[in-house]
Amino acid sequence: MVERQDFMIEEGLCQAVVFNLSYGALDLKVLRSILPKHLHTKGNCLIGLLAPNFFLLRFDQYEDYVLDLSRSINYLLYNGEEY
Repeated sequence: MVERQDFMIEEGLCQAVVFNLSYGALDLKVLRSILPKHLHTKGNCLIGLLAPNFFLLRFDQYEDYVLDLSRSINYLLYNGEEY
């Protein structure tokens, strides 16, 4: 267990969340511009692609991480479509 925690800290994954878009996939550039505004992050939010509809969000502030995890469902509105 300690080894996993050390690995998470080294890789910067202790404040990371996997984000799933259930309907289609937006362009990564678009997500990087609108998702931090939608989540109201105060710090930096790094967004990377894991699989076609799965994204990894890494927050640098613990408060942003906790607020994101406390949401049960997020709907993202972009160009009149809901994601």
